[in-house]
Order: sequence, then structure tokens, then C-alpha cells
Amino acid sequence: MRKMIIAAFILIFAAGGLFAVDVTATLPGVTYLGNPVDISALSADLDLAIADATTELQRFDEMDDLARGFSNANSYAADAATTRGLMGYKFLTVAVGTMVGFQMPSNSAEALGDTISTIENDGDAYFGAGYQALVVSVGLNAGFLVDGLYLTGKIGKFSVDTDDISYDSFVFGLLANYQLVDPFSIGILKWRGLQVGSGIVYYKTVAEMTLEVDPVATPVSIDPDGAGGIPAQATNLYLDPTIVAEITSSGFKIPVDLITGIRLFWIANLSFGLGVDMNLGGSSEIALKADGTTYVGDELTAVGAVVTPGDVKVNGGTDGDGADLFRLRAMAGIGFGLGPLKIDIPFTYYFDGTGLGTNIGLTGALTL
Repeated sequence: MRKMIIAAFILIFAAGGLFAVDVTATLPGVTYLGNPVDISALSADLDLAIADATTELQRFDEMDDLARGFSNANSYAADAATTRGLMGYKFLTVAVGTMVGFQMPSNSAEALGDTISTIENDGDAYFGAGYQALVVSVGLNAGFLVDGLYLTGKIGKFSVDTDDISYDSFVFGLLANYQLVDPFSIGILKWRGLQVGSGIVYYKTVAEMTLEVDPVATPVSIDPDGAGGIPAQATNLYLDPTIVAEITSSGFKIPVDLITGIRLFWIANLSFGLGVDMNLGGSSEIALKADGTTYVGDELTAVGAVVTPGDVKVNGGTDGDGADLFRLRAMAGIGFGLGPLKIDIPFTYYFDGTGLGTNIGLTGALTL
């Protein structure tokens, strides 16, 4: 009776489009003494498992907070290879940098593990992570055009695809800085003046996040040798609805910066300032796909049967709006130099109003 009721519900829900997350699956394969075992009679039981799994995955139907969080974090990470800590170079600077961006649902950076659990249990959370692993920027002192003008272009591309990690990122930007107030020195201390900067940066990232979901089980009975010497085995048909969320974030941002800094002992550099990001033309998409299987309990393998897992497929997702339009931020950085060689560690705090928004990076540069 239960099977008939759930089968009826499956037809009703499919007709009405109630579930935006769609699950399909195939039965596992079973062989005994090298001969295939016909378990096609378990198709109705598989339908029960699919119905239960679809119910489990309903919570991932709308992941708007996750889409927003990843968009913001990837906008933050697009500042990689920033030259804001290298103010006042005479001719040219070539920098290589990396940067990570995080958006957390609270102001505690220690809540990462709890946040992942929240996403798996509730289906959504205001969380995101962005990474630009390898970005190159080239800055030119354009004083020959306008005194105090600095022009910078940057580009970065990074891809990794392993069994555990899949990530692809791209960034391109054109930026300009202008020296509003000239620097001056007092002994071992040099104030670097005041600069204003702006430009346009395009970024796009594709990341995957695995969301663990408990398997659903349906009781079944399987006779491995077809009424031979081994009785039918009572076991469970399992469907693992674990999913992978493929998150694509892209957009343009126009940063506006007001930056100053000091140099101490000709070696240490400190930079700090305020700024705002204007994010335009952004989008964030979350596509759900399966990372689970169908299988049966150990009762069959205990009597010598061999079980080959079946496939599970999941379709669904969320279309987001991209990063928030305005992101007010405070910037700081600490750097060290030895002649023309510089190392800078930039840091940004975003005034989110909800959680912790931040980026941190590492830049190495040659200034001439």
C-alpha cells in the first residue's frame, strides 16, 4: 500500500512541478558466481528511494544566500596583485600576487565548519570563498602624461581539477591612481602622501562544493541464486543523494580607493585607506549535480554476491544576482623592501552589516 501511495504522489508532484530539484537513479548491478542477478522487480522500490531523496533535497531548492556569498567573496579576491602598497615608484613595477576572499555569515572566522554543516542541514547560508591564485600586474608611472598619474593593468588565470578540488578563475583589470598630495620625509620616516585610485576589473570563477546528504534506505529482498541453495536475503536498497554544487560567479567591479602610507627605515612599508566597490553586471549560478550512488546492504556480499553501484543524477540550481552593488571597505597592508624587490601583504575588511567579509593576499614585486 505504501508503495502505491508514494507512486501516486510522485506522479502528482511531477505533473505540478513541485520539486525544482529532480532526482533520477539506476539500480545497482548484482552478480553471483559470475552470473547476473535480475533485480528489475526492485524498480518500484527504487522509485520509493527517489521520492525520499527528492524530499531530502528540497532544502537545496533555493540557495540565494550561498550564491550572494560566493559572488561577494569572488569580488573581494579580484584585488589580487594589488599595487596599492607600492606607492611612489619612479618608472615601472611588475608584481605577481595571490589573494583569497571570504564571506562569512557571522563576524567569527572560526565558524567555517559550523557554516558548512548549516548549508548541509538547512540548504543555504550566507557564505562564500574566492581565490585568485596567480595574477600578474604591471604598473607604469605615467607622469609624462599627467604628473602624479600611475596606470596599472593586471591579468590572472588559474585552474585545478582533481578528485577533491575543482576550481577555475580568471581576472582582468585596468586601473589608475593619482597622487593628490605629494609625499615628504622626516628622517627615517617617509609619509607617502595621498592617492586616489579607480578603474574597472572583470572576474569569473567556477568552484565546486560537495554537500553530504544522508542516504535513504528502502527494505528489499534479493535472491542471489534464483531459488537455489541460498535463501532470499533481506537487505536495504540505498540511494545516496550527496550532491555537488557548481558555483559560477562573475561580474565587473569599479573600485574607488583613497590610500596613504608610511615607510620606515627604508625597509618597512605600511599602507592603509578607505574605499568602495561598485559591482555591476554580476551573476551567480549554482548548478546541482550528483556525487552519490545506489547500492544494497552487506547481506549480499556476505553470501558471495558482487554488487556494482548504480548511478544517481540530480538536476536543479539557483540563479543569483551577483555581488552586492556597493561594498564599503577599509584597507591595510604591511610590506618589506630590499632595494627594488618588494613583498606586500594586503588586507581588506568589508563593512557588510551581517557577517565577516574580508580578503588577504601576498604580492611580490620588482619596482624600477
